[in-house]
Amino acid sequence: MVGISSYLLVSFWFTRVQANKSAISALLFNRVGDMFLTIGLFALIFALGNIDYAIVFSIAPYLNENTVTIIGICFLIGAMAKSAQIGLHVWLPQAMEGKRKQIFYCV
Repeated sequence: MVGISSYLLVSFWFTRVQANKSAISALLFNRVGDMFLTIGLFALIFALGNIDYAIVFSIAPYLNENTVTIIGICFLIGAMAKSAQIGLHVWLPQAMEGKRKQIFYCV
């Protein structure tokens, strides 16, 4: 729903080519975020057999360090893509089509 909402909000000005490009980019980056969150969730289920916080945090110290790292990186990339943070924010500046204002400083 986040990807569709971003697409619809950004592509509101459908006559502008840049708005259409950034809307498609927003949808794709949100799908990347969904993919990594899903991979992290399935890795968590595969490694622990459960997604309950109490169980996950009680078993986590006994897991292999590489498994915890992979799960954490998948969740991190997924969350960064969904919230358009640094590195995966490419579509956000494209969506800001406002004209630059010149700033004059008075001395």
